[in-house]
Amino acid sequence: MKNILKYFIIFILIFITLEFFTYNILKYKQIALVQLTDFSLPSNYKYSWKYSYFQNIFNNSFFREPVFFGEKHKILVFGCSYAYGADLEPEQTFSYKLAKQTSSTVYNRSYPGWTNSYMLYQIDNEKTNFNLKNIPQDIDNIIYIYMEDHINRLKYFYWAGFFENIYNLRYEKKRVGKDFKLKEYKPLIPFLHVFFITKIYHNFMENKFPAKNNEKNIELFLNIFDESHKKLKKLYPNAKFIVLEYNTKELQVYKKQLKQFGWELYSTFDILDKNINLNDDKYHFKNDCHPSEAAWDIIVKNFIEKNILGNIRQNVVKRNG
Repeated sequence: MKNILKYFIIFILIFITLEFFTYNILKYKQIALVQLTDFSLPSNYKYSWKYSYFQNIFNNSFFREPVFFGEKHKILVFGCSYAYGADLEPEQTFSYKLAKQTSSTVYNRSYPGWTNSYMLYQIDNEKTNFNLKNIPQDIDNIIYIYMEDHINRLKYFYWAGFFENIYNLRYEKKRVGKDFKLKEYKPLIPFLHVFFITKIYHNFMENKFPAKNNEKNIELFLNIFDESHKKLKKLYPNAKFIVLEYNTKELQVYKKQLKQFGWELYSTFDILDKNINLNDDKYHFKNDCHPSEAAWDIIVKNFIEKNILGNIRQNVVKRNG
Protein backbone atom coordinates (compact mmCIF):
# COMPACT_ATOMS: atom_id res chain seq x y z
CA MET A 1 0.00 0.00 0.00
CA LYS A 2 2.88 2.36 0.83
CA ASN A 3 4.49 1.63 -2.54
CA ILE A 4 1.25 2.39 -4.38
CA LEU A 5 0.90 5.68 -2.52
CA LYS A 6 4.54 6.55 -3.20
CA TYR A 7 4.22 5.88 -6.95
CA PHE A 8 0.96 7.79 -7.08
CA ILE A 9 2.56 10.84 -5.45
CA ILE A 10 5.52 10.60 -7.84
CA PHE A 11 3.14 10.37 -10.80
CA ILE A 12 1.20 13.43 -9.64
CA LEU A 13 4.38 15.44 -9.12
CA ILE A 14 5.69 14.51 -12.57
CA PHE A 15 2.36 15.34 -14.18
CA ILE A 16 2.13 18.71 -12.42
CA THR A 17 5.70 19.52 -13.48
CA LEU A 18 4.97 18.61 -17.10
CA GLU A 19 1.72 20.59 -17.06
CA PHE A 20 3.51 23.63 -15.63
CA PHE A 21 6.25 23.55 -18.26
CA THR A 22 3.76 22.85 -21.06
CA TYR A 23 1.71 25.88 -20.05
CA ASN A 24 4.76 28.14 -19.97
CA ILE A 25 6.13 26.85 -23.26
CA LEU A 26 2.79 27.46 -24.94
CA LYS A 27 2.38 30.87 -23.37
CA TYR A 28 5.85 32.31 -23.81
CA LYS A 29 7.17 30.48 -26.86
CA GLN A 30 3.88 30.87 -28.73
CA ILE A 31 3.76 27.37 -30.16
CA ALA A 32 0.96 27.38 -32.74
CA LEU A 33 -0.68 24.16 -31.57
CA VAL A 34 -2.59 25.99 -28.86
CA GLN A 35 -3.47 29.65 -29.14
CA LEU A 36 -3.67 31.84 -26.07
CA THR A 37 -5.54 35.13 -26.00
CA ASP A 38 -5.49 38.21 -23.82
CA PHE A 39 -8.65 37.00 -22.11
CA SER A 40 -8.66 37.45 -18.33
CA LEU A 41 -11.12 36.01 -15.82
CA PRO A 42 -13.22 38.28 -13.59
CA SER A 43 -12.04 38.71 -10.01
CA ASN A 44 -15.11 36.94 -8.62
CA TYR A 45 -14.55 33.87 -10.79
CA LYS A 46 -15.10 30.51 -9.10
CA TYR A 47 -14.10 27.17 -10.49
CA SER A 48 -17.03 25.09 -11.72
CA TRP A 49 -16.76 21.33 -12.14
CA LYS A 50 -19.82 21.49 -14.39
CA TYR A 51 -17.57 22.74 -17.19
CA SER A 52 -20.26 25.18 -18.25
CA TYR A 53 -18.15 28.28 -18.88
CA PHE A 54 -20.58 30.25 -21.01
CA GLN A 55 -23.71 29.68 -18.94
CA ASN A 56 -22.07 30.30 -15.55
CA ILE A 57 -19.35 32.85 -16.16
CA PHE A 58 -19.66 34.69 -19.42
CA ASN A 59 -22.38 37.33 -19.63
CA ASN A 60 -23.30 40.54 -21.39
CA SER A 61 -21.01 42.61 -19.17
CA PHE A 62 -17.98 41.30 -21.07
CA PHE A 63 -19.06 43.01 -24.28
CA ARG A 64 -18.49 46.58 -25.33
CA GLU A 65 -21.28 48.89 -24.19
CA PRO A 66 -23.86 49.69 -26.90
CA VAL A 67 -23.20 53.04 -28.59
CA PHE A 68 -26.17 55.37 -29.12
CA PHE A 69 -25.84 58.34 -31.48
CA GLY A 70 -29.26 58.21 -33.10
CA GLU A 71 -31.49 55.80 -35.00
CA LYS A 72 -30.50 56.31 -38.62
CA HIS A 73 -29.20 52.74 -38.53
CA LYS A 74 -29.35 49.91 -35.99
CA ILE A 75 -26.18 47.87 -36.35
CA LEU A 76 -25.05 44.59 -34.78
CA VAL A 77 -21.33 43.74 -34.92
CA PHE A 78 -19.69 40.31 -34.49
CA GLY A 79 -16.04 39.28 -34.66
CA CYS A 80 -12.82 38.97 -32.66
CA SER A 81 -10.42 41.43 -31.00
CA TYR A 82 -10.34 43.56 -34.16
CA ALA A 83 -14.08 44.17 -33.99
CA TYR A 84 -13.94 44.44 -30.19
CA GLY A 85 -11.18 47.05 -30.36
CA ALA A 86 -8.40 45.42 -28.35
CA ASP A 87 -6.05 48.01 -26.80
CA LEU A 88 -8.43 50.82 -27.80
CA GLU A 89 -10.57 53.14 -25.70
CA PRO A 90 -14.32 52.83 -26.43
CA GLU A 91 -14.38 56.03 -28.50
CA GLN A 92 -11.51 54.74 -30.69
CA THR A 93 -13.26 51.56 -31.83
CA PHE A 94 -14.96 50.72 -35.12
CA SER A 95 -18.39 50.41 -33.49
CA TYR A 96 -18.18 53.79 -31.73
CA LYS A 97 -16.93 55.66 -34.80
CA LEU A 98 -19.50 54.03 -37.06
CA ALA A 99 -22.31 54.95 -34.67
CA LYS A 100 -21.14 58.55 -34.26
CA GLN A 101 -20.45 59.29 -37.91
CA THR A 102 -23.73 57.78 -39.14
CA SER A 103 -25.95 58.99 -36.26
CA SER A 104 -26.73 55.37 -35.51
CA THR A 105 -26.87 52.79 -32.72
CA VAL A 106 -24.31 49.98 -32.65
CA TYR A 107 -24.35 46.81 -30.56
CA ASN A 108 -20.91 45.20 -30.44
CA ARG A 109 -21.08 41.46 -29.64
CA SER A 110 -17.48 40.58 -30.49
CA TYR A 111 -14.67 39.49 -28.19
CA PRO A 112 -10.89 38.78 -28.41
CA GLY A 113 -9.95 35.35 -29.73
CA TRP A 114 -13.31 34.57 -31.29
CA THR A 115 -14.43 33.34 -34.69
CA ASN A 116 -17.87 33.01 -36.31
CA SER A 117 -18.80 30.00 -34.14
CA TYR A 118 -19.34 32.43 -31.25
CA MET A 119 -21.81 34.37 -33.37
CA LEU A 120 -23.84 31.20 -33.88
CA TYR A 121 -23.56 30.32 -30.19
CA GLN A 122 -25.09 33.65 -29.18
CA ILE A 123 -28.01 32.98 -31.51
CA ASP A 124 -28.53 29.40 -30.35
CA ASN A 125 -28.44 29.96 -26.61
CA GLU A 126 -31.61 31.88 -25.86
CA LYS A 127 -31.76 30.51 -22.30
CA THR A 128 -28.41 31.89 -21.16
CA ASN A 129 -27.31 35.42 -20.31
CA PHE A 130 -25.09 35.17 -23.38
CA ASN A 131 -28.07 35.59 -25.72
CA LEU A 132 -29.26 38.39 -28.00
CA LYS A 133 -32.43 39.25 -26.11
CA ASN A 134 -31.28 42.77 -25.26
CA ILE A 135 -30.77 43.58 -28.96
CA PRO A 136 -33.84 45.28 -30.54
CA GLN A 137 -35.57 43.61 -33.49
CA ASP A 138 -35.18 46.52 -35.92
CA ILE A 139 -31.51 45.89 -36.66
CA ASP A 140 -30.86 46.89 -40.28
CA ASN A 141 -27.18 45.92 -40.61
CA ILE A 142 -25.29 42.94 -39.25
CA ILE A 143 -21.51 43.18 -39.71
CA TYR A 144 -19.05 40.36 -39.16
CA ILE A 145 -15.42 41.57 -39.13
CA TYR A 146 -13.04 38.90 -40.40
CA MET A 147 -9.30 38.72 -39.92
CA GLU A 148 -6.93 36.04 -41.14
CA ASP A 149 -6.90 33.13 -38.66
CA HIS A 150 -10.65 32.89 -37.99
CA ILE A 151 -10.86 29.67 -40.01
CA ASN A 152 -7.94 28.16 -38.10
CA ARG A 153 -9.60 28.92 -34.77
CA LEU A 154 -12.59 26.66 -35.43
CA LYS A 155 -10.87 23.54 -34.10
CA TYR A 156 -8.29 24.76 -31.61
CA PHE A 157 -8.79 24.59 -27.85
CA TYR A 158 -8.08 27.81 -25.99
CA TRP A 159 -7.03 28.80 -22.47
CA ALA A 160 -7.88 26.10 -19.93
CA GLY A 161 -5.63 25.21 -17.10
CA PHE A 162 -6.68 23.01 -14.20
CA PHE A 163 -8.25 25.95 -12.35
CA GLU A 164 -9.64 27.59 -15.48
CA ASN A 165 -12.19 25.17 -16.89
CA ILE A 166 -12.60 27.03 -20.16
CA TYR A 167 -12.65 25.28 -23.49
CA ASN A 168 -12.88 26.69 -26.95
CA LEU A 169 -16.43 26.77 -28.24
CA ARG A 170 -16.67 24.51 -31.26
CA TYR A 171 -19.26 23.26 -33.71
CA GLU A 172 -19.22 20.09 -35.76
CA LYS A 173 -21.48 18.53 -38.36
CA LYS A 174 -23.57 15.74 -36.88
CA ARG A 175 -25.97 13.43 -38.66
CA VAL A 176 -29.56 14.01 -37.50
CA GLY A 177 -31.79 11.50 -39.26
CA LYS A 178 -31.01 11.82 -42.97
CA ASP A 179 -29.53 15.30 -42.66
CA PHE A 180 -26.34 16.79 -41.27
CA LYS A 181 -26.71 19.64 -38.79
CA LEU A 182 -24.32 21.85 -36.87
CA LYS A 183 -24.12 20.83 -33.24
CA GLU A 184 -22.04 22.25 -30.41
CA TYR A 185 -19.02 20.03 -29.81
CA LYS A 186 -19.11 18.26 -26.46
CA PRO A 187 -15.86 16.61 -25.31
CA LEU A 188 -16.31 12.95 -24.44
CA ILE A 189 -14.51 13.49 -21.14
CA PRO A 190 -14.66 17.27 -20.55
CA PHE A 191 -12.45 17.11 -17.47
CA LEU A 192 -9.45 15.98 -19.53
CA HIS A 193 -9.53 19.17 -21.57
CA VAL A 194 -8.60 21.32 -18.60
CA PHE A 195 -5.02 20.11 -19.07
CA PHE A 196 -2.62 21.68 -21.56
CA ILE A 197 -0.96 18.33 -22.17
CA THR A 198 -4.28 16.89 -23.33
CA LYS A 199 -4.93 19.81 -25.67
CA ILE A 200 -1.50 19.52 -27.25
CA TYR A 201 -2.24 15.91 -28.12
CA HIS A 202 -5.76 16.70 -29.32
CA ASN A 203 -4.67 19.61 -31.50
CA PHE A 204 -1.77 17.61 -32.91
CA MET A 205 -4.09 14.76 -33.93
CA GLU A 206 -6.63 17.11 -35.50
CA ASN A 207 -3.97 19.02 -37.43
CA LYS A 208 -1.88 16.04 -38.46
CA PHE A 209 -2.99 16.51 -42.05
CA PRO A 210 -3.18 20.33 -42.44
CA ALA A 211 -4.46 20.46 -46.04
CA LYS A 212 -7.27 18.00 -45.40
CA ASN A 213 -8.27 19.59 -42.11
CA ASN A 214 -8.10 23.12 -43.49
CA GLU A 215 -10.53 22.08 -46.22
CA LYS A 216 -12.91 20.79 -43.55
CA ASN A 217 -12.46 23.98 -41.53
CA ILE A 218 -13.35 26.14 -44.54
CA GLU A 219 -16.47 24.06 -45.15
CA LEU A 220 -17.42 24.37 -41.48
CA PHE A 221 -16.72 28.12 -41.53
CA LEU A 222 -19.08 28.59 -44.49
CA ASN A 223 -21.71 26.29 -42.92
CA ILE A 224 -21.67 28.46 -39.79
CA PHE A 225 -22.24 31.60 -41.89
CA ASP A 226 -25.13 29.85 -43.63
CA GLU A 227 -26.72 28.68 -40.38
CA SER A 228 -26.17 32.05 -38.69
CA HIS A 229 -27.85 33.90 -41.54
CA LYS A 230 -30.92 31.66 -41.45
CA LYS A 231 -31.38 32.21 -37.71
CA LEU A 232 -30.45 35.90 -37.64
CA LYS A 233 -32.86 36.56 -40.51
CA LYS A 234 -35.70 35.31 -38.31
CA LEU A 235 -34.62 37.61 -35.48
CA TYR A 236 -33.83 40.62 -37.70
CA PRO A 237 -35.87 40.23 -40.93
CA ASN A 238 -34.88 43.60 -42.42
CA ALA A 239 -31.13 43.32 -41.89
CA LYS A 240 -28.42 43.51 -44.49
CA PHE A 241 -25.62 41.00 -43.79
CA ILE A 242 -22.05 42.22 -44.31
CA VAL A 243 -18.67 40.49 -43.96
CA LEU A 244 -15.83 43.01 -43.68
CA GLU A 245 -12.55 41.29 -44.51
CA TYR A 246 -9.77 43.18 -42.73
CA ASN A 247 -6.52 43.48 -44.70
CA THR A 248 -6.87 40.11 -46.42
CA LYS A 249 -8.44 38.62 -49.55
CA GLU A 250 -8.63 35.13 -48.09
CA LEU A 251 -12.42 34.88 -48.43
CA GLN A 252 -12.64 36.22 -51.99
CA VAL A 253 -12.63 32.65 -53.33
CA TYR A 254 -15.84 32.03 -51.39
CA LYS A 255 -17.55 35.32 -52.27
CA LYS A 256 -20.26 33.66 -54.38
CA GLN A 257 -20.97 31.08 -51.69
CA LEU A 258 -21.22 33.76 -49.02
CA LYS A 259 -23.62 35.70 -51.24
CA GLN A 260 -25.76 32.57 -51.65
CA PHE A 261 -25.80 32.33 -47.86
CA GLY A 262 -27.00 35.93 -47.63
CA TRP A 263 -23.72 37.72 -46.81
CA GLU A 264 -22.20 40.57 -48.84
CA LEU A 265 -18.40 40.39 -48.75
CA TYR A 266 -16.28 43.56 -48.67
CA SER A 267 -12.51 43.57 -48.31
CA THR A 268 -10.64 46.58 -47.00
CA PHE A 269 -8.60 46.24 -50.21
CA ASP A 270 -11.82 46.94 -52.14
CA ILE A 271 -13.19 49.85 -50.12
CA LEU A 272 -9.92 51.73 -49.41
CA ASP A 273 -7.85 53.72 -51.87
CA LYS A 274 -4.95 51.76 -53.33
CA ASN A 275 -2.42 54.12 -51.77
CA ILE A 276 -3.60 53.15 -48.25
CA ASN A 277 -1.67 50.25 -46.77
CA LEU A 278 -3.05 48.92 -43.46
CA ASN A 279 0.36 47.37 -42.79
CA ASP A 280 1.83 50.84 -42.34
CA ASP A 281 2.88 51.57 -38.76
CA LYS A 282 0.24 54.23 -38.18
CA TYR A 283 -2.58 51.75 -38.77
CA HIS A 284 -1.60 49.21 -36.13
CA PHE A 285 0.17 48.98 -32.79
CA LYS A 286 3.92 48.49 -32.57
CA ASN A 287 4.80 44.76 -32.80
CA ASP A 288 1.07 44.07 -32.87
CA CYS A 289 -1.28 43.58 -35.81
CA HIS A 290 -4.37 44.96 -34.01
CA PRO A 291 -5.88 47.99 -35.78
CA SER A 292 -5.18 51.42 -34.35
CA GLU A 293 -7.68 54.27 -34.21
CA ALA A 294 -6.30 55.59 -37.50
CA ALA A 295 -7.26 52.35 -39.27
CA TRP A 296 -10.88 52.57 -38.12
CA ASP A 297 -11.03 56.27 -39.02
CA ILE A 298 -10.22 55.55 -42.65
CA ILE A 299 -12.38 52.40 -42.84
CA VAL A 300 -15.48 54.07 -41.36
CA LYS A 301 -14.99 57.05 -43.69
CA ASN A 302 -15.06 54.74 -46.70
CA PHE A 303 -17.97 52.73 -45.29
CA ILE A 304 -20.00 55.92 -45.37
CA GLU A 305 -18.72 57.25 -48.71
CA LYS A 306 -19.42 53.95 -50.48
CA ASN A 307 -22.86 53.64 -48.84
CA ILE A 308 -22.23 50.07 -47.71
CA LEU A 309 -24.86 50.13 -44.97
CA GLY A 310 -28.32 48.89 -45.91
CA ASN A 311 -31.89 49.89 -45.07
CA ILE A 312 -32.75 52.74 -42.73
CA ARG A 313 -35.39 52.02 -40.11
CA GLN A 314 -36.78 54.40 -37.51
CA ASN A 315 -39.04 52.28 -35.29
CA VAL A 316 -37.61 50.77 -32.13
CA VAL A 317 -38.91 47.27 -31.35
CA LYS A 318 -37.78 45.55 -28.16
CA ARG A 319 -37.68 41.77 -27.94
CA ASN A 320 -39.72 40.26 -25.12
CA GLY A 321 -37.79 38.56 -22.31
